[in-house]
Amino acid sequence: MAHRAGFAIGLVLLVTGGALLLFGSSGEPAAPLFFGEMWLPLEVPSRLVLRPDSPETPLLDISPLEVVPLAGQDVMTLFPEEPPRLNKLQHAYESVKLPFSVTLKAVEYETGEITPARLKITDGTGERVVPFETGESVVLAGETFAMREIRPWGGILPEPPESGGTPLAVVALRRMDSPWTEDIVAQHGDWLKLDADLVFRFLWVRSEEEALQTFAQGIPGMASARWGVQEQGVMNWFDSFQAGSGLELADGTAVVLSAVRGAESTGGPESPALCFKVVREGAVEDVWVAANSASEDGLLHFSYPALAPCVLLACAWETGAMRFQLYRNGEEAGGGVLRAGDIATLDSTPYAFRLDQALDSAVYLRREDSPLQEAALEGPGRILRFRQGEAVILPGCAVEFQPLSKEIGPVYSLEIEESGATRTLVLHRDTVASAGGWTVQQAAGAGLPEDWATLYLELPRSPAARQWGMYALGAAGAILAAAALAQVMGRRRPA
Repeated sequence: MAHRAGFAIGLVLLVTGGALLLFGSSGEPAAPLFFGEMWLPLEVPSRLVLRPDSPETPLLDISPLEVVPLAGQDVMTLFPEEPPRLNKLQHAYESVKLPFSVTLKAVEYETGEITPARLKITDGTGERVVPFETGESVVLAGETFAMREIRPWGGILPEPPESGGTPLAVVALRRMDSPWTEDIVAQHGDWLKLDADLVFRFLWVRSEEEALQTFAQGIPGMASARWGVQEQGVMNWFDSFQAGSGLELADGTAVVLSAVRGAESTGGPESPALCFKVVREGAVEDVWVAANSASEDGLLHFSYPALAPCVLLACAWETGAMRFQLYRNGEEAGGGVLRAGDIATLDSTPYAFRLDQALDSAVYLRREDSPLQEAALEGPGRILRFRQGEAVILPGCAVEFQPLSKEIGPVYSLEIEESGATRTLVLHRDTVASAGGWTVQQAAGAGLPEDWATLYLELPRSPAARQWGMYALGAAGAILAAAALAQVMGRRRPA
């Protein structure tokens, strides 16, 4: 009857082992014996796994591993060059040597999830995301805007004066129903010729009151003028109209301002002009140059922008705001205040004028040099431009443009060598592979360098319940096998 007792004991152990395995699998995973990182340059085999030595990662009491403490500087000597993630040399590390070697053979990249362009809008009701679809409408700050286009962004970025920042404004101009002329950048004090009969001057002032005082003074007259001498493609400009001002060119030619005629913009019987004495190879010549023209040989230039039929003066005193005043034939012809994106129709002219940006200290990034994108939306009397990564504050809401994005993930080709055998392992972002009892996967944030791989390696430890369950199942199998054998042998005995 011994075999019956064996069957009974075996069944008890079988049930017990199964229960222990089930309990062990359903509980919290046991802490690994070791968890660390491996840094792999191309074609350099490594067996080294490291983790920072800190109170949060104490050595376990039961461990078959030989853990070697290393200083940060000691770690550096183990690599042909500094690993991208080894940036805390003052730390101590714990290292483990693997029973197998790992070699990075190649790093490739694959495209993952694609997220379409969108607007993230935050207001009193919370946050919502609106896909950017050309021609579709969206309500912002109580107004309806049409989504026009996504394009490269160009404009001005904040920069302190000590780093080269200066007051700048970005404006746009449209004649009648023609396309906008954009990316017009003006620095404090600049006079820009926007069209044949329209000039623009930009000033950064301390307050709106100072802007109004500036407009009250009218067009600056000769304060806007300057004259220049061109030499080998370079223009030498002068703001002084003192007789006797001038310079000598490299070829020995001397240019001297000798007379100023009709200097005031209010005019008179004579149009403004300058007379220069030009001494060349001993010969002296008087050359007259009218305002806003040049001498026949292109040597001398006289710029007098305030004489233009239409003069647009603009003053800014805060970010994204500007007050402007239009003068036509020297007389005031309307003005107003613009916020970023606002469009003003310049009265008695065929022009529309738009403010895009104004900053007290900035630098200019050309559209063709910019890595950034923007979304353009058009509403009644306004065009809004949203640069990627910039939260634009509107009345009652904030808007951020997020361009189309593609998740790019590295793919590592690894060579695993253990006990003389070699196999290839391909790791994608979500791959968890096994090698020599360890699990291997890509480290979080790894894969930016093209000649390094960063891996997480973990040596798991089975929970105690699972271990005892395995023991019980093993014993049950042995006892049941022995009982079955005893039963068979008992049947073969002679009566």
